[in-house]
Amino acid sequence: WGGEGRGTMTGAILWVSILLTPRIFYLRSLLVRYFPVLLIAVPIYNIDGELVNVRRYKMGAANDKMLNWPGHGSNCLYLPEALNDSKVLICEGEMDALLANQYGFPALSVTAGAGTWEAQFSPLFFGKSVYVVYDVDDAGAKGAKKVAAALRGIAKAVRIVQLPMT
Repeated sequence: WGGEGRGTMTGAILWVSILLTPRIFYLRSLLVRYFPVLLIAVPIYNIDGELVNVRRYKMGAANDKMLNWPGHGSNCLYLPEALNDSKVLICEGEMDALLANQYGFPALSVTAGAGTWEAQFSPLFFGKSVYVVYDVDDAGAKGAKKVAAALRGIAKAVRIVQLPMT
């Protein structure tokens, strides 16, 4: 992938454009225990296009930043339409996958975190060039290795992308 057509954006413009995409919609600031919390609702569709969950992203939260709809938190692929491309980024989380898509990269993620790759996902990547782009922390490094190992021999090529710490 080249960099053509992928100009830089400020964080504010990027967030506004994310909030206007059809796959995610904005929820108003809610008053929770005496302070407002900005939530973004992320609809999760399965591979057949059925809505299976609505995860709520709490911006700025240190813990529990992604909340599942009660009873609907099983692990699945987020943005599985990226599988229509021959080159696919696998990101650690939904927000990372959304941002990569904003810049024109076909990207998806699993909905349960860095170390939760499931064997049932692997055959979907047959013959594809896969770039695993996980966070720069211990959980991300271990999760990326797990994904890469699961896809070797199935995908055409598997690469772990090492992001800078900045």
